[in-house]
Amino acid sequence: MRNATGEQLSLLMDEPDAAFHVHASHRLETLAELLAEEIRRSPAEPLEQERIVVPDALLGQWLRLELATHLGIAAHLRVELPAEFAWAAMREEVKALTGESVYGPPYLRWRIFDRLGSWAGDGEIGSYLVDGDPRKRFELADRLAVAYDRCRVYRPENIRAWQRGPAEDWYARLWAELAAADSEPRHWVDAIDSYREALAGRAPATKKRVNFFQVAEMSPTYVEALRLAASVMDVHLYVLSPSRHFWTGPTGRAGEAGKANELLDAWGRSARDLRDQLLAEPNTVVVASGPREGDVPRAATCLAAVQRDTLGATPDTPDSPAEPAGSADSIQVHVCHSPTREVEILHDRLLGIFDSLEDIQPADVLVLTPDIDTYAPLIEAVFGAADRIGFSIGTRRLKEGAALTAFLDLLALPGSRYTATDLLAPLLAESVRHCFGITDTDLATLRGAVARSRVRWGKNGEHRTELDVPASANHNWRRGLDRLLLGYALDEGDVLAGGINPCALDGRGFHDGAADYELLGRFHRYCELAVGLGNWITAEQEAAGWTSRLRSDVLDEFFDAGIRTGSEAAREVRTVSRLIEEFDEQCRQAGNTGPIPFAVLREVLNELAAQSVRSPPRLADGIAVASLASGQIFPAKVVCTVGMNDRAFPRRSPPDVFDFEAELFDREQPKPGDPDRRDSDRFAFLEALLAARNCFVVTCTGRDLQEDKPIPPSVLVSELLDYLAERFPASEPEPRDRWRTEHPLQPFSRRYFTTDIAGERGEEAAGAPAERKLFSFSHPMLQAAKALRSGGEAPRRFDGQLDADPNRPDDDAPLKLELEDLIRFSESPSRAFLRDRLGMALSTREDDVENDEPLDLNALEVWQLKSELSGKDNLDDEATLELAAARGLLPAANLGRIEHRQSAAQVAELNHELKHFDAQLEAEVQGLEVDLEGVRLIGAVEQFDAATNELLFWRIGSVRPKDRIATWLRLLALIGSRNEAASARLLGCGRELQKVQVLGPDPATARSLLADWTEVWRESRRRPLPFFARTSWEWLEKQAWNANVERAWSGQSYSEGNRPSHQLIFNGKAEGVEFEDLARRLLGPLKEASS
Repeated sequence: MRNATGEQLSLLMDEPDAAFHVHASHRLETLAELLAEEIRRSPAEPLEQERIVVPDALLGQWLRLELATHLGIAAHLRVELPAEFAWAAMREEVKALTGESVYGPPYLRWRIFDRLGSWAGDGEIGSYLVDGDPRKRFELADRLAVAYDRCRVYRPENIRAWQRGPAEDWYARLWAELAAADSEPRHWVDAIDSYREALAGRAPATKKRVNFFQVAEMSPTYVEALRLAASVMDVHLYVLSPSRHFWTGPTGRAGEAGKANELLDAWGRSARDLRDQLLAEPNTVVVASGPREGDVPRAATCLAAVQRDTLGATPDTPDSPAEPAGSADSIQVHVCHSPTREVEILHDRLLGIFDSLEDIQPADVLVLTPDIDTYAPLIEAVFGAADRIGFSIGTRRLKEGAALTAFLDLLALPGSRYTATDLLAPLLAESVRHCFGITDTDLATLRGAVARSRVRWGKNGEHRTELDVPASANHNWRRGLDRLLLGYALDEGDVLAGGINPCALDGRGFHDGAADYELLGRFHRYCELAVGLGNWITAEQEAAGWTSRLRSDVLDEFFDAGIRTGSEAAREVRTVSRLIEEFDEQCRQAGNTGPIPFAVLREVLNELAAQSVRSPPRLADGIAVASLASGQIFPAKVVCTVGMNDRAFPRRSPPDVFDFEAELFDREQPKPGDPDRRDSDRFAFLEALLAARNCFVVTCTGRDLQEDKPIPPSVLVSELLDYLAERFPASEPEPRDRWRTEHPLQPFSRRYFTTDIAGERGEEAAGAPAERKLFSFSHPMLQAAKALRSGGEAPRRFDGQLDADPNRPDDDAPLKLELEDLIRFSESPSRAFLRDRLGMALSTREDDVENDEPLDLNALEVWQLKSELSGKDNLDDEATLELAAARGLLPAANLGRIEHRQSAAQVAELNHELKHFDAQLEAEVQGLEVDLEGVRLIGAVEQFDAATNELLFWRIGSVRPKDRIATWLRLLALIGSRNEAASARLLGCGRELQKVQVLGPDPATARSLLADWTEVWRESRRRPLPFFARTSWEWLEKQAWNANVERAWSGQSYSEGNRPSHQLIFNGKAEGVEFEDLARRLLGPLKEASS
């Protein structure tokens, strides 16, 4: 009976023809209690399970706990999801049914893909597939499968019409062909029709009970199937009633006073659609129980008042206040700058709630978010680091692991450029390395060898032409491997064997005997197998053939199946094996028999690998974190919704892909039961609001992270704030601010700790009421806020100093210092401190593997080319050009000739200049020893002409600041040792010939300057000093921190500030008084002496 009134409820409960028994309440706790009473009143047979259908496993978990509370024990329950129940119920009557899986989109697309391979039924489809691209055909099949799935659920009348025929439209004929291939009913609409026929001639029997608990959404076809099931089952629907007369009033919208509720009107369409579908046929619904008067919220809070408004309940007394005093905290909206800040603020707010309300524990909190994949890791990080609130987030089961990544990387090689990085990437997986006998250390060696052999991309020279690039003998894998193999037989040098220059496996230039040979052989085998996969790009096979080939040619060849059982690597390999099995099972169930191109296979495997399933959180283990969706919401004292951002919630429905979809699903005039994601999300938010018992907390990203401009929140949040402002009017300029709190960008903002800081200073807390609403429980952030308020600097990473040098003898004998050690110290005192005093040898950067052949040369590559040319007689002849090209130092063709000619000219100019310094070049090594204050400096100097008292330094490349400093220290040591004046000459071969002359001081001044250096060196043994060769020199030029200084410090990847030792000690900051004093003290005399 439709639209029953409250006085008729007792009569309707006994109506014999009713299909559904509705139990309605706005509290899920009451619905669970009603279900428990029904089970207690009429228990199932001893060997029969009580069937309960829930929309999600999380709600099923909560319901089990509630039933156990009411019944003492919750056992022998069969908790199912709606689809599981429907197919099980229909299979009980129609034995030929096997399940929906064969017509699900993942399976149906394969059947459509086969059909489209020879499709000639439509000119438009034929023209789209005329190029024969299998990926386009598969994408079309995939989208058609989704469209057909939507029609099967929401447009069954069209499905039946297409199958009856004759069909004129291409999509109808295609569906008819797919359905005609089945001899038995296999899809959803056929199953319902067969179910109806099976039940038509069935004799009445004792009905078994099935209970639907808060299944808030049902498609029209599901309601149809449920009506059929009601003829053989006793169907009880326990549904949420957002208002008291939702199921018994004339419209379900009005309260007792006849005034529509705005929130229910705006957010309740999804519930109204379900109600209208169930009431579509007269005398089929019995409202067995409705909302109870005792369930009306009685608390004097804004939250309870809003819930009473939605329910349509009047206040307890006529003179009840419009707004309960001091109740604004029951509904909170927090505006933040980022998702991370949202979670940090949520953590502090929950601590505040626990502190003020002792009866609320973490298990009484439900956190909901529309973007669980974004916010779950943030909650784990923030809550886990604080370790003050327990939490439970459903595990996200991913197909992941290094072996899976390596498997997909190998499948990505066919049709690719075969770059150096791509071919080496699979070796990052332990299971792949283990298969080829390559260790972690070996992998670093191989990466260096690939970089030095100049492999960039391409299987060989001919492979480049397949990608419309001119052929080249260099920079490909074939040439690189040949160089490494030849490098084992021959020493590196100016050697060409068949146009190939040998390259040693080890960058140090020597061999490790058979170990190098074996490692190179294993790596060569790996490369040959990986390159061989390139032939797959044109292959086509049936699913069974691909499954066998994936196992034999990839899994068996590249992955070690003999890894220790139980290890992480073994688990990863099993993940790859299961992925292959999943592909095979999908094709087998779909009945795919046609050939599958490799491009489609690769796409499907990547898709399957990306799929994930998140299990529900465990209740009573702390706060529960779940998705904000109908079916995952249950009552809690505190309900929090995070990530309520504009465009994120409510979500938009995907656009129609095909014209026939747009025709069948008219968004302007939808049919009853048509899906609308935005309406579903709106009702889920209403459910969350009604599920909160004490407090409802909302967070959103409402301020721009860079510009601090306002960002609109979710439209649902705006509607809630507007409703609150109208429902509880006030004289404030912005009434919504009573519930909305805008937070600072940083968690250490002083505004969070105004009371704490003022209390320590004996002051009263100042600030507007909005600022007094801010608080934080983070002690580290409090310390940071205090530091900012006091203007103090952040503590240095290395504060204080070490004891005296333990290597210093106990007697008063001077400490010996090698000149070369002092020179190495001058380049980076902090690195020397870490190495010599702390024993820290920071790892150096590995050789970079590049993927693009050079079109021009960078500074390092120019230096390498010039170094190759230096010392040769004929710099610009064909022999040196061929040798440089064979080493991969040059770009291809004429570009390489130009680079070679320019470098040869610059080296020739340097060689010409060096002819004026034959005396220095042929001079013997000059020993020296200088006694300074407590330090005896010893060493030797090359290229010093005693006759002219001139020291020579030259290099391929520009003269660097560290070259100036090294030459200066050698010059000072020479003058101090020989006790007579001298000078130095520096020559550099950059883009132009560079000449620098340094005039040495008198012997006494030289010893004094050396003493300054040794004193700084001794101080650096106790603490790191802010002196950096290039940065300090650049600063000394203008004695100001300008663009040149910034570039020297951090402007480039190889800048001094980016070195690991400097990052560790100075954390990217080099400015300061001591930095400036050291630059003037140590480098000032050198600058004055240079010309």
